[in-house]
Amino acid sequence: MSIQKLTDEYIEKSRLLRVTDRLEFLEEYRLLLPESVFLEKQKQYLKNWEAV
Repeated sequence: MSIQKLTDEYIEKSRLLRVTDRLEFLEEYRLLLPESVFLEKQKQYLKNWEAV
């Protein structure tokens, strides 16, 4: 697990990002992680959904 400390300056800069910039960041971040991370999360979300 990684932790990122969000400074006030970072948060303020993030607020100024356009939607396309945010989406691009998320896509690049997604590509850094192995697909298994997302599949495991998806499996857990579906299990929780079905339990309700």
